[in-house]
Parts: sequence; C-alpha cells; structure tokens
Amino acid sequence: MVLLDALDRIAAAKPAYAIGEIISAAPDVDRDLFGRLTRSIRVAGGRVTLYASRSDWALRVSEWLWGEARAGYFRGMPLIAPGVDTIDITAAGTSLFALNHDLYTSSPMLVSDMKRIIHLGARPPDKRTSEFERLETKEGVYWRMRPSQTPAQ
Repeated sequence: MVLLDALDRIAAAKPAYAIGEIISAAPDVDRDLFGRLTRSIRVAGGRVTLYASRSDWALRVSEWLWGEARAGYFRGMPLIAPGVDTIDITAAGTSLFALNHDLYTSSPMLVSDMKRIIHLGARPPDKRTSEFERLETKEGVYWRMRPSQTPAQ
C-alpha cells in the first residue's frame, strides 16, 4: 500500500521520467483501491504485474478483518484491471498448515519470472514463460500458472 500510494503521488506530479516495472506480489490492498492506484501509475508509464492466489490464508484473514476483498487473494476470479498483468499463482503450492503468503518467493519458477520482468520487461506473461496460460473471461484477460507445474509437496 505504501509503495502504491507513493507511486500514485509521483505519477500525479507528472515527472519527466517514466515509472518502470511494478511487481505486486500478494498485496494486502483493497481490490478497488488497487485498481484506482494502478490506473494512475500506468498513465505515468508504469507497467504492473500482480501475483495473486486463492490459497493465501494470510490475505484471507485480512479480507475477513477489513471486510473488503484483497488484491492478492481471490475466491472465484482474480482481480482483472486494465493494463495489469494478473497472474493466478495458486498452483505454485498450497499447504493446509501454511499461510501460503510466500508462494512468489518459494517458487524458483516465479522468482525467475520476476527476474525476466525486471531485466527484460518481457510481456505478456505467457510469452515470458511457458508455465503460464492465458485465460480470457468476460471481465478480461488474466494468466494462470499451469496446474501441471505444481511442485511435489
């Protein structure tokens, strides 16, 4: 939230430079607020990738506490916002007795994906790595980590 708010303020100041890559992994941010903030960041040139999971217990509890859906957690459909590459990383692993809030750091494939984003700016996600599949819905497009790539537990 702090980063998104700071980037929103920078974007509002209309800097002479462009905001680069923003990777938001399991953000504990209200979904609507995330959509509004990323809209202004994208206007300033920022490219946004959102990693979200339906098995993130920490964000599930946060949703219950705040009474609002979180950008990094979803039940049915992940957050789909214009210009945001949303990736469902649920298949990266789920453990009944874990919070599953660190999937993006515990998966070598996801760490490699983040490196490709930062170093190459490669887009869209399914062109960056074959482990992601593109899904088109009436709400828009998002990507999903292929279930067959689930690591053994």
